[in-house]
Amino acid sequence: MTLMAKLILLVMMVGAWNPFVYKIEKVEKGNSALKEKKYEAALDIYTKALENHGDRKKLHFNQGLAFLALKNYPEGEKKFIKVTGDDNLKLRSKANYFTGISRFHQGEKLVKEKKSKEAENKYREAADNFKRVLLNDPKDENARFNFELTMERIEDIEKQRDKKKKKKEKQEKKKKDQQKKDQQKKKDQKKKDQKKKDQKKKDQKKKDQQKKKDQQKKKDQQKKDQQPGKKMSPQKKAALKALKDLKERQRKRLKQLYRRMGKKSRTPIKDW
Repeated sequence: MTLMAKLILLVMMVGAWNPFVYKIEKVEKGNSALKEKKYEAALDIYTKALENHGDRKKLHFNQGLAFLALKNYPEGEKKFIKVTGDDNLKLRSKANYFTGISRFHQGEKLVKEKKSKEAENKYREAADNFKRVLLNDPKDENARFNFELTMERIEDIEKQRDKKKKKKEKQEKKKKDQQKKDQQKKKDQKKKDQKKKDQKKKDQKKKDQQKKKDQQKKKDQQKKDQQPGKKMSPQKKAALKALKDLKERQRKRLKQLYRRMGKKSRTPIKDW
């Protein structure tokens, strides 16, 4: 038999914890219904009996058994808690035991609903109830078994929580590392872009300087070409020679003209 099967068996066999008997007709009928597994009928009878005997803690305990049999664990817990403070040690021990059972099953339900924190709280409360039973009777094997099983449930939740925590930490670290990597990549790209921009600016400046230098060189060459005695292009030399030859021919013609006219003195020849 598995641990869970044994616990369920302990819970469902409420006959192992007989309801308290009163010399009250309604209560006796409720007890009979409970033993016959007519849980709804038993609950209805106990509820009506409490209208006139609300101060009877044992009656609250019996009603708690009916709720427990119907798997209404929260209501069963409420009923058993009313009895955990009773002066009767035996009654108080039974109430703690079944309070623990009710809380344990609520913890199981919360685990299925993935509410691990709430489930852990219920398990711890249940463990405390079973521990109280063992303090009164260390030989109670059922209480010891349920206490150990409940502690296992708590350990399982803690392991799962630690596992999730480590997984989350790993994911966060991975995320931070990726962010750091992206930031460095962005920084490197920015640096690369700036370097490229600076180089482009430098190249443009160099280009502008060369252009300015070339313009100045061209200007200086033009100025140099315009100065006399300087080396001239063949075209310019040819043009100057042609102009010089033209002037010489004109001078000779004028000289011949003056001679023909018989003039002794001659008018100075004006140069063009």
